[in-house]
This record gives sequence, C-alpha cells and structure tokens, in this order.
Amino acid sequence: MHLNNSRDEFNSGRDRHANVKKGNDRPEVLVAVLAAADAPAVVETPAEGQAEDIAYLMSRSELSSVTSVRVGRPGGRCVIGDGGRRCPGPPVPSGP
Repeated sequence: MHLNNSRDEFNSGRDRHANVKKGNDRPEVLVAVLAAADAPAVVETPAEGQAEDIAYLMSRSELSSVTSVRVGRPGGRCVIGDGGRRCPGPPVPSGP
C-alpha cells in the first residue's frame, strides 16, 4: 500500500504527494486505512519531513506491529510493516 497525504483537493485529477500531517487528508484517517489494510506500506512523502512522517506512524498504537523502520533516501520510498524493512539508511526510533 502506498502511503502519503495529498497536496491537492479530492477529485482534482492531480497526484501530488504531501507529508502525512501536512496534506488535505486527516492523518488519523491515513493511519486507520493503513491499520485496516494490515499490509506493508510504502511511505512516499517529500524529503523534508519524511523522517517525522515515519516516526509519527511508528508512534501510533494502531500500528504497533511495526517495530522498526529505516528511512530511505530523502523523498524516496520506505517500506514498513509485515516484517518489511526494505529501507536503506539510518534507523528511525520507534515511538515511546
């Protein structure tokens, strides 16, 4: 599942990615969809804020099965969940 927020309004015909907490969709809705999907997610958010996006997702109790994540290249893709740890780069600390 690809996970990102949307920079543009619904039904705009555009696919412009935004960070999890900075787009038009509520972050808690994105978390709920990811939890319901029970599938790995590819985090596709802009470089600036991507580490914060992943830290936010890791801190959510709904996603407690995700235990560690690595950030891919800035602005790149990072797979989380289902044991997936296909992200080169430094580790991002999990939630509290």
